Amino acid sequence: MQINRRGLVIGGAALAAIGVSPHDAAATAADKAAVESSLLTAVSVTNRPPVHMNIADRMARYAVPGASVAVMRNGRLAWSGAYGVRRAGGAPVTPSTVFQAASLSKPLTALAALRLADAGVVELEGDVNARLHNWRLPFAAKVPPQPITLSQLLSHTAGVSVEGFPGFKSDEKRPTLRAILDGAPEAKTPRIEVSEEPGPPRYSGGGYMVIEQLIEDLTRTNFTSHMKRSVLDLIGMQSSTFEPIPPPQLAADIASGHSWHGRLHDEDWLIYPQHAAASLWSTATDLALFLRALVAIYRGAPGALVKRKATRDMQSYIDSIMGLALETEHAVQDGQPITHSGWNTGYRSFIIVFPNTGDGVAVLTNADRGNDLAMEIVRAAARVYGWPTFAPILMEAATLSDQTFDAIAGIYDFPEAGIAVVLTREQDRLRLTAPRGHSILQPVRDQWPKTVTLYCIEDAQPAIVQANKGAIELLLWGMTGRRRAT
Repeated sequence: MQINRRGLVIGGAALAAIGVSPHDAAATAADKAAVESSLLTAVSVTNRPPVHMNIADRMARYAVPGASVAVMRNGRLAWSGAYGVRRAGGAPVTPSTVFQAASLSKPLTALAALRLADAGVVELEGDVNARLHNWRLPFAAKVPPQPITLSQLLSHTAGVSVEGFPGFKSDEKRPTLRAILDGAPEAKTPRIEVSEEPGPPRYSGGGYMVIEQLIEDLTRTNFTSHMKRSVLDLIGMQSSTFEPIPPPQLAADIASGHSWHGRLHDEDWLIYPQHAAASLWSTATDLALFLRALVAIYRGAPGALVKRKATRDMQSYIDSIMGLALETEHAVQDGQPITHSGWNTGYRSFIIVFPNTGDGVAVLTNADRGNDLAMEIVRAAARVYGWPTFAPILMEAATLSDQTFDAIAGIYDFPEAGIAVVLTREQDRLRLTAPRGHSILQPVRDQWPKTVTLYCIEDAQPAIVQANKGAIELLLWGMTGRRRAT
């Protein structure tokens, strides 16, 4: 794999011009190198030698051709890095390469909605059906009609249906906003409605499509134009767009999407007409500017895009990390971060910002397994900068006997999912090979011939192998697989 590294965003002459000492520049360069060379898995084994992993090796491990990273310190862009290639075998990623940011569309949409609330155009706690002009949010038969608020839609607590959305190939008919809301056949998703009693968190891309319709009705303009004028331009996100097909000036430096195994998708990338939920194209440095805007809001800085009163009116994550939490005091007092991830076919993204310190990071990748890579980069940054979260889970390894390895290795069928996975021994661990790639399972508790408890070191997914009435079963992903007879 070809890996290219672009240096600090601010060059030496510019650093001198803004009063940054050579020592500070050297320290920032050292931090960048430390993050790039010390990626961390979700599980760290305490009784084994530490493993130092660099970003190039981990990109190869997860079949991620390209990635872009931007790190913030105290509310300012500290450094950025561009790694790998825009498409397998193609040109290198640059700091200006745009990626599909997927569900990172949602927090930017939330910011646009909060700005309208801040301006008195809409009430956060008012009934959205009273403000929608061209469509009304319907209710499933089992849910009694009741006021649904913008605050509930933003925080995914409105009970609205449709978790996520599919992309479309270039030759497919793309649905209009109304078709998506109504669940027309070309939308490929059901009608958007209040399908569950509001209150408990339930991630809903459908809820953000309702917000898109609300914004269009309130502003009397199309959503993508409003987002450009009200959010992107004001933040300075000049390399970002909510247009599902990027304009020529961005399309010239675009990252193509890749599969779980790193293969280029048939059409390079799919088209997402669900603007508020999934259509954002962006760069890591542009997303860092968005994080900076959030920090300014939390700090009540002059010129912040939303006044702190509006942010206090928002509930926090409602015991989740869904949506955009702008409940200022909790995050500032407890030192907790705002996070959000994005998943589109062929792309994974992640942002984190600590409002109280102004530290944060944005990661964009162009492959289906990019989330594992992004989280390893975030953990590395957390260790380098001393952030209070995202440390690996510490576990002590269990040593299995040869007989136990022989007993639990094999092929396991999961009829519920229609798949089979393979467990094979890899030194003192087990390799789990599944249709979407392989993972490494670390034994942490040996109670064989009853059970063996394992954890996936990449994402901390637990697994248990158990003997049950003469059969050997693998409990994984909330399902039970049975070992084939040998």
